Amino acid sequence: MQVQGKIHSIKYPIFGIDWKRDAQGKPFVAIAGGGGAVKSGIKNCVTLARVPPPKLTSRAPPSLAPYLIIDTVDDLVSGVAIGSKGGLIALTMGSKTAIYRVTSGATPTASFVVAFQTDFAATDSYQNAVKFSPDGGTIATGGEDGVVRLWTLTIPPSKSEVDVDNKYRKSFKVSAPVLLNGHNGCINGLSWHASGTKVVSCAKDGQCIVWTRVESTWKKAATLGLAGELDVQKPDKPTNKGNFIYRGCAFVPRRFPLHASKKDDDDDDEIVTVQTPARGSSYLTKWSCVVDDQGKGTIEELTSIAVKDTIVCSLAVRLVDSSL
Repeated sequence: MQVQGKIHSIKYPIFGIDWKRDAQGKPFVAIAGGGGAVKSGIKNCVTLARVPPPKLTSRAPPSLAPYLIIDTVDDLVSGVAIGSKGGLIALTMGSKTAIYRVTSGATPTASFVVAFQTDFAATDSYQNAVKFSPDGGTIATGGEDGVVRLWTLTIPPSKSEVDVDNKYRKSFKVSAPVLLNGHNGCINGLSWHASGTKVVSCAKDGQCIVWTRVESTWKKAATLGLAGELDVQKPDKPTNKGNFIYRGCAFVPRRFPLHASKKDDDDDDEIVTVQTPARGSSYLTKWSCVVDDQGKGTIEELTSIAVKDTIVCSLAVRLVDSSL
């Protein structure tokens, strides 16, 4: 199959993107970015766009149809996450996270709900990553201070497809966060396990950490290999420059195991990561992660490949197959 033509042109630098289906089962994407605080004439915003499924009998290119723009005025949106409950979208802006509620009636709307500080670095505080839990009731955040925070949301019921009113805002609550301490650098990536009981995080300190909840307590389960120590990286040592970091991490859905030779086990998860130096090649790695009932994890490198002479900045795993 060949696809020709531009899907859609976004008129601003893109810093974050997420994909979800709405209450009617229609897929849409949220695209975040902008020009920052400088008066460049480039809007800071999040664009919501429909993604109609392609027709197998048509040669027309796939389309991306914007239907709503959330204007954040002077605040650059560096990240975005779409929740599975209540039509919520979380945006990272500076040292804070803002939550909006999006309605999808005949006239779609986006209404501000709440904003709260989620990064507390003493200097250059910056919120970098945000992810909703699978059930939509918790968000994980990570930024410049290197602390992963889990915030539980109290989402008021709403039966109407109308603008958010003050009663809704007053009923919406954000708990004090659970703090996951272990990184010594800015958090670059976060991913929830489908069960909602595990989180994997990676940072500029070269670490990638698996966290797990045992009963009601979160703890560190395991640490993946330090960035830059893979065997596949050794032949490229002369051309790679600078320290290695983890750029991204994600749990692989177990419904579609990528390592077919390994025994399928509900407690045996797979994680994919991307590591890069400052300049040179990137490295994709698949790991197995087994966490026992006490919350102790065992990590094994399954396979690694090099993406030569290219710096990969992020990754995402498609939920319906083994695409990366």
